[in-house]
Amino acid sequence: MQADRDRRAEAAGQSGVNGGWTLMKSLQFALVRSGVSLCALIAAAPALAQTVPVPDEEPQVETAAGGNTSGDAQSGTTGNPQAEDSGEIIVTAQRRAETLQSVPISVSAFTGEALERQQIENANDLQLSLPNVVFTKTNFTSSSFTIRGVGDLCVGFACDAATGIHVNDMPLVSTRLFETEYFDLARVEILRGPQGTLFGRNATSGVVNFITARPDLNTFSASAQIEYGNYDSIKASGVVNVPINDAIGVRLAGYYLNREGFTRNLFDGSRIDGRDLYAIRGTVRFQPSANTTLDLIGYYFREKDDRSRIQKQLCSRDGTGILGCRPDQLGLDVTNGISTLGFIVSSRELFGIQSGGALTNFGLGSVYGPDIFFGGQSVPRDLRTVNVDFNPTYFAEEYHLMGKLEQAIGDTLTLNVTGGYARNAVDSRTDFNLAAGNPSPTTPACSPCSAPASCPDHLSCGRATHSSRTAPTAVSAHRKPTRR
Repeated sequence: MQADRDRRAEAAGQSGVNGGWTLMKSLQFALVRSGVSLCALIAAAPALAQTVPVPDEEPQVETAAGGNTSGDAQSGTTGNPQAEDSGEIIVTAQRRAETLQSVPISVSAFTGEALERQQIENANDLQLSLPNVVFTKTNFTSSSFTIRGVGDLCVGFACDAATGIHVNDMPLVSTRLFETEYFDLARVEILRGPQGTLFGRNATSGVVNFITARPDLNTFSASAQIEYGNYDSIKASGVVNVPINDAIGVRLAGYYLNREGFTRNLFDGSRIDGRDLYAIRGTVRFQPSANTTLDLIGYYFREKDDRSRIQKQLCSRDGTGILGCRPDQLGLDVTNGISTLGFIVSSRELFGIQSGGALTNFGLGSVYGPDIFFGGQSVPRDLRTVNVDFNPTYFAEEYHLMGKLEQAIGDTLTLNVTGGYARNAVDSRTDFNLAAGNPSPTTPACSPCSAPASCPDHLSCGRATHSSRTAPTAVSAHRKPTRR
């Protein structure tokens, strides 16, 4: 018994020694790991609040909320000269002039100089310089910004946008702004996240705000640029700033583009998808005192050319006619015309259903028969060459009239009033299939005709005189006003 007690006590002592040694090692190991973690935290902590020195010639500012910008501060965009001299970007993301670094919103801003230096000429270029921002020009003449995965891909005039588009803080429900290039801008601001409190509805994903340059009341200035390139491309832009006196100034800016199309149409040997457009903007600033500023802005845009709303599509023909093109392959085929709306509405089956069988033979073809629209047609292999039997047409027009009043009330309050009127119209036509259709076959309904007068208007007995093709995909919108 005593021997058993001695053995248990000895084992307990060894266990205690071992346990103490293990505890000591564990503490040392934990301290080492903690020391490494503390060192890592100490090394990383200054990066959270450190100020990075920025070269004078290319200042960059990063917001605490993650927004960033590149470029110099634009002179004349704010009434705070100290902010301008320090190279800070002044934004109006919260409806008042603030430095970009002090705004508690995830916002990115580009000054006019930064846009020019980085060759950001339109929204397609802008998206390449911004994280989690995507721009899409849709088929039916509209456009959409997607911010953080939230955007507007709905087609139609009744759709609500998810990203607010503003010019000088004035909202635009529908605009042709993205069909021309940027010119004479003070800055572009992109706000991420819902902005309904300050910018109203339709700002679920964020806001893109374009701030135009304002007149300089101190100095006369003028500039112009003109470019000539292949396809007889002529591009011109210019700005004139005229101070009338110490309180009134006028600024005029314009942009012009004319070029031939990049796409050749084999059907008539012409070139399509060209550009012929211009835009002008005039601004009058009235500043009777340091506390009062009134800006009146007018803008006009016009385009009339053969712009194509779509580009050439790769299609592997679906032989069943259920789908126009196969979803699992790409090829240089013409879509199966049986699947198109134009074929269905002109088919014998639909004529028969609608007339109780009396007008069945007036249909152009059968949905169970061969493809009479595009059967046997081929597609040029060159992606810049098409074969279409009518050229696209495109007409767009837009104008804005807006006023902006800033009135300082005391040392802490500023009254900011913005109002405006906008109207735009677009009328376009294009062949969605980009293929010339076959002539209509002889319709059996003409067989018993004894005189051409008894046949349908587009047919004569024994032969077809009307060239049929799928109905073009067209969108027209005439003078849809937007008032704010």
